[in-house]
Amino acid sequence: MWSFAPDANMTQYGISTDGILGVNMIKTDIGAGLLTASLFSLLYLFKGKQWFLPLVIIVSAYLIIRAISLLMDGYNEMAVFGVILEGAVLIAIFRLNKLLNSIS
Repeated sequence: MWSFAPDANMTQYGISTDGILGVNMIKTDIGAGLLTASLFSLLYLFKGKQWFLPLVIIVSAYLIIRAISLLMDGYNEMAVFGVILEGAVLIAIFRLNKLLNSIS
């Protein structure tokens, strides 16, 4: 939804813009990253281990940026939830990779 129709998400998270450029930036800056992470996840699951490192990099980037933002900007429940969720996803990726390595 962030990539193509972000209006509902923007309202839910209190994000506003003053024009078309702002909406375009939301779509590309948020939507492209989420779409890429999703595609890397599918490529890793269906096309193999060469997609492990790109997936780890993009998930780690989300985690690092959100954690630094949380420290710099202050406490927010959704930001804390995001850090926990992204940390859990990163742990799951490493455990899945370990499992796939042990099966091979």
